[in-house]
Amino acid sequence: MYLHKRNCIVLAWVIMPNHVHLVFQPIPKTDELSAWCDYLGFHRVEDILGSLKKYSARRINAIRNRTGNPFWQRECFDRTARNEKDLDTLINYVHANPLRWELVLRPEDYPWSSAGTIYSGKSEYRDWFVF
Repeated sequence: MYLHKRNCIVLAWVIMPNHVHLVFQPIPKTDELSAWCDYLGFHRVEDILGSLKKYSARRINAIRNRTGNPFWQRECFDRTARNEKDLDTLINYVHANPLRWELVLRPEDYPWSSAGTIYSGKSEYRDWFVF
């Protein structure tokens, strides 16, 4: 979660046995209020994903005592949420992934998902969406 509030707002995630889903909103590169009016001043999706993949691959490979082979596949599938309904659909899809894989009975029971964390109402996540 090291990217959260640095170059994007993480809205939802799930880490599955062989893939990851992440819903995020890029944020401006500067703290100036006017930066929100110019999308060219936002962190790029490609840079956010590249940074995330690089960081996580290094950490995972260090834990597994592995070097050399790439960890992530080159492909990724992205989708743009054009309105609140699209965003809700994406977040629900992400949280329902462990159910489709029959790993849990309720999304909030899956330990590697935002369903049981930032959407749990727990006090430690109270300011998650406050920017």
